[in-house]
Amino acid sequence: MRSAANSIEVVRIEEKLGLHASPTCQLRFAGADAQLLGQPGDGLKAMFVMMNHARLDVAMQGVAHAAQAHALASAYADQRRQGGRVIARHGDVARMLAEMDALTLGARAMGYRAAALLEDADLAAFLTPVCKVFCTDTASRVADLGIQVLGGYGYLPEYGMEQIWRDARVTRLYEGTNGVLAMTLVRRLLGGASETAFLEEIDQALSLSSSTQAHTGLAQLRADWVAAAAAVRAIPEPGMVVAPLMALTGLLYFGACWVRLEAAQISGEQAERMARLGQFVRDALLPDAAALRIRCQAPRRAENEDG
Repeated sequence: MRSAANSIEVVRIEEKLGLHASPTCQLRFAGADAQLLGQPGDGLKAMFVMMNHARLDVAMQGVAHAAQAHALASAYADQRRQGGRVIARHGDVARMLAEMDALTLGARAMGYRAAALLEDADLAAFLTPVCKVFCTDTASRVADLGIQVLGGYGYLPEYGMEQIWRDARVTRLYEGTNGVLAMTLVRRLLGGASETAFLEEIDQALSLSSSTQAHTGLAQLRADWVAAAAAVRAIPEPGMVVAPLMALTGLLYFGACWVRLEAAQISGEQAERMARLGQFVRDALLPDAAALRIRCQAPRRAENEDG
């Protein structure tokens, strides 16, 4: 179809992996009339102002997908019986549900905290890409675990989990792919005012630690991150290690937000939940930092291998 009023042509409607209620298309502007908004040369700058806000929006979209996946998996596991008991009480299923719950709650805290700090320009510049990457990676991870909890039913459309997985997957591409944002972290944010503001945010969380164990775990994670960041900065071409550094950065902020959650004045069943999940985070999730730190070292390329 072609617009006679202005030379704009719809080339094709894009066929997506899911998200059919949100169609997108390719447009061709062939000598179309346009009106300049703002000053010449400022368009890209203005776009990034909009995009940075959108990145935090996409982070929270990831949290929403993760929360939906956890709710669906938890409800299913509480009623599906096998071996004389509901599968939520089977050890491996309980582990997956705990991981889904802990990741979702921590990612939500990261997004909310980042939104509350938007007026701190240096810190917001650092936290926005970190939250976008961590929360969207979490969405895929939690949805994938949800499929596993449901077993074969997780792969069937009528149970809804596969749609969550499909819809969550695209968030890792929106508003700058997660790989591009990892490179942004290394190229633009390390070693300056934004890194200083980030470490001050971590130190503030450390001061709120509700237990020696929580304090020690976060302090070690902070030390791992500082060492890894220094190693990556020393690599002339760091492209192959930006992703693990971003993952480690997200894990550090996730750990800091969990310290804040545990330090909050919560009582009753929610307090028990926080204590249980906080321990799970320290035992099962934060130890990933050791492997991520190793991955931040310069990899040996195949062409340099002997033999």
